[in-house]
Amino acid sequence: GTYVKGTNDEIEEFIYRLLDVTDDEILTRSDLDSVLVNMFNHIFQLKGSQPESSSHCYMVETFLNAATFSKDHEGRDKSMSFEDFKSWCTLVPSVKKFLSNLLVPPDPGRPGSKVPKLQYSENIDSSILLLRDEYAWHIGGALSHEELEEWKLLYHSSLNGLSFNTFLGNISNGDEPTVLIIKDREGYIFGGFASQPWERHGDFYGDMKTFLFQLYPKASIFRPTGANSNLQW
Repeated sequence: GTYVKGTNDEIEEFIYRLLDVTDDEILTRSDLDSVLVNMFNHIFQLKGSQPESSSHCYMVETFLNAATFSKDHEGRDKSMSFEDFKSWCTLVPSVKKFLSNLLVPPDPGRPGSKVPKLQYSENIDSSILLLRDEYAWHIGGALSHEELEEWKLLYHSSLNGLSFNTFLGNISNGDEPTVLIIKDREGYIFGGFASQPWERHGDFYGDMKTFLFQLYPKASIFRPTGANSNLQW
């Protein structure tokens, strides 16, 4: 269990080797697929979901779509290099968080296993909601354990209308961070995490905890570069 206390590079190297399920020192898309399927089944069985649900398989594809396989092998498909893997970890930190805590006793509170509880009115059909458990888990990979308790629905265009004033009023009522999710006409799903409450003024604000993310067709998180502080407005 030395990897738990190791450096970031040592942890990543351990996980990289762990993902090679065929133990042939070649990390392929098939290897990643197997690991992700088992990982999702484990996480969402703890939460009470059905194993191997269609939404889990759907999410596996979005994680695979974020991966790069640049290492050539004569007569074989390209594989994921260690540099490819490190880049992938920055895009899907939830995977790294889960796999780097495998020696912690399995329970819903283990780092990397916690899925936020999504709260919304009982009369709302959950099928219209963009945010599903798997998406929340992915976004939560970039958040602290304390920020993964309960996420409450504040606004939905199908329920609250398309008024920008209504949208702004609903998200400005609280003093907690918010998650904004958008689906465009082509089916792409993306959004952002606002670490600070929304304010009505003309200045930029926020901090480096704020980030953007993509949910479909691939799962990725994009943290601020620090080049400026133009994060929320």
